Amino acid sequence: MSRVDSLGAIKWTQYYTFNGQSVGGYLLGLPDDGAIAVGAILRQVTSSVFASVAVTSRFDSLGNVGQQRIIGRTYSTVNRVATLPDGTYALAGYEERQVPGSGTVRADGWLLRLTANGDTLGGRYFGTPSQTEFWQDVRAAPHNGLLLTGGASPGNNRSQGWLMELDSLGQVRWQQRIPASFGPTTPNYALQHGRPLQNGDVLVSGYRLLPGSLTQTQDTYQAVYRPDGVGGATAVWERIIPISANEPYTGSLDLSAAGEVTITGQVYPPPNTVPANQLLSHLRLQLTERPYVPDLCQTPPQLALGFAPTAGGDSLRFVGLPTPGPRYAQVVRWRWDFGDGTSFDGPAPPPHRYAPGQGAGTAVRLTITNNLGCTASAVAFPFALATAAQRALQAGLGVFPNPAPAGGAAVTVQLPGLHAQPPVAAELCNALGQVVRRDHWAPAQLAQGAPLPLGGLAPGVYALRLRAAEGTLVKRLVVQ
Repeated sequence: MSRVDSLGAIKWTQYYTFNGQSVGGYLLGLPDDGAIAVGAILRQVTSSVFASVAVTSRFDSLGNVGQQRIIGRTYSTVNRVATLPDGTYALAGYEERQVPGSGTVRADGWLLRLTANGDTLGGRYFGTPSQTEFWQDVRAAPHNGLLLTGGASPGNNRSQGWLMELDSLGQVRWQQRIPASFGPTTPNYALQHGRPLQNGDVLVSGYRLLPGSLTQTQDTYQAVYRPDGVGGATAVWERIIPISANEPYTGSLDLSAAGEVTITGQVYPPPNTVPANQLLSHLRLQLTERPYVPDLCQTPPQLALGFAPTAGGDSLRFVGLPTPGPRYAQVVRWRWDFGDGTSFDGPAPPPHRYAPGQGAGTAVRLTITNNLGCTASAVAFPFALATAAQRALQAGLGVFPNPAPAGGAAVTVQLPGLHAQPPVAAELCNALGQVVRRDHWAPAQLAQGAPLPLGGLAPGVYALRLRAAEGTLVKRLVVQ
């Protein structure tokens, strides 16, 4: 894998293996300049047989491997990954399974959902026992649905393109095989890409093969399909170009917000010229339709910023308390600007010492970005004058023991001096901004000391946030 700058100059190159096997597949860029790669490795099944196994890899901005996981069984592959508005990722490919009641195996289309940590939320298979099915592409569709693009082989050297749209509950809204049926001269179809459009139509791209052949390409193929309201879809227009025109018939597809389609990929070489797959071509088309772009920031992250002097009183400790956004979103980038020309990247900056003479206008800004690319910022003025009551409350907030031992039963939270008010809401957040504990205590209970259970918490740095009528108070807690 290589990273290039805007002029095409290579900044770095990395090579990867997974358990000694090379990793290849599709790459999805992330807001923190890292990436998720999906694909497959080869695993030895017998002394002479190797099989593909689906894997995922997570890289940071320098190409270093954060995690690698095997997510499929023997004979499985992931071809595409897409970001979804709830903060998860949809992966599409195929996995071979044994046909019930027989000794044969066939590939089924395979859909999988993962969190940003790589944890599996669920999977689903699509297909019939008598056919081979697979997915080549997956995209977020309107109304929190999914568009799946792939193919099916009913046998007898026949191949169909396959489009399917799921609703927000995973139910099939419509699906279409291309062609719907075969005659003696009907070409085979192979679909590589599908893109939802704003008006509900779907753009597809791929190629057609000679009738009865699964290897001899005949034409390049682009089309727009429209759901017919009865569970299928019909072609609004089709563009079929013979391969002799040297247009790319497989590769990558980009659809801009202005409706410009750019296809880059292989050209089918004329006989006796160059080896196959060595010619590349670019094709650009202009659509009247516009792409559907999911609103990934419909539920944006939120952020609060707190600070307190260290025990020695010569530095300030800052704590960010984010809510990442949708249910499965995670904060992937933290950027601190301390207002004195210095900055820090990460969730927990070390205590910051300012030069003497900082004015009340010195602003500390924290900006966070979640894995959907959505941002939030918060600003604090640590040298602005606070009321004596606010300073007294913050100084009186205690959590002990602190540091607390991992596996301990609880810590005690104590806050004297609150006015009469309803129970005070409390949230304990981890370094990613995720709320891991919630509780609420009456002012009288806080004055005496309220227990905060720690069972199941991993070692790390946490932030306790109390929402009192007098204001929001923050306290750092270390579990070790």
